Amino acid sequence: MMNATTNRQEWRDVVERVCHGDHRVIVERSGIPVSAIVSDTDLNRLLEIASDLSPGSRGRQTADRR
Repeated sequence: MMNATTNRQEWRDVVERVCHGDHRVIVERSGIPVSAIVSDTDLNRLLEIASDLSPGSRGRQTADRR
């Protein structure tokens, strides 16, 4: 876990670790988890699972690549 201030200060390093390894970061604010930083691969897996679990889903979503 990483607090939001540390995350801002180390953003470039965090992105490199997530992108090039099997690393995930939970960001917390005041000790409360508020978000996660995951790779594009992990995000697509999560979206696929969510799509498979949702009733009446049509097709699979993929991460928006910009």
